[in-house]
Amino acid sequence: MDLHILRKYGYVKKFMKYIEEHNDSNYLHRHDQTIINYFFHDNVGILHPKFHMWPFRDENHLFQQFRNLKIPYNKEDLLNGFYHAYIVHYPGVFKYKESKIDSSNYYRLYSEYLAKAINYKNNNM
Repeated sequence: MDLHILRKYGYVKKFMKYIEEHNDSNYLHRHDQTIINYFFHDNVGILHPKFHMWPFRDENHLFQQFRNLKIPYNKEDLLNGFYHAYIVHYPGVFKYKESKIDSSNYYRLYSEYLAKAINYKNNNM
C-alpha cells in the first residue's frame, strides 16, 4: 500500500466513515479486506507468489489451492514462490490446522513469532 497516497487523500477518515455506516459483522465479514476491496477494487495489482505464499504441504497442495482460487500465476512463478518465499501468509485454517502438519519450517516460525508478539503485548500494555 502506498501510505503517502492514503494519508494525502485522507483514506483513514474515509475508512472510518465507511465502517461507521456499515457497522454490521455480516456486511464487514472480511474485516479490513472488505474495506480495501470497496475502495480500491479497480486499482489493485497481483503480487508475485513469493511475496504472498501460503504454507502449503507440498507442490500438489499448492497447485490444487491456486487452481481453486483462479489466480493467474504460471507454474514457474508458483514453484518459485513456494520454494523461495519472502513472505508467508497464514490465512484462515493455515494458522492452525494446515500449518501444524506442514513438514517445512513454516509452522515453527509462525509459532515462534506468535509467541514473541504475545510476549511483547503482555510486557508493553
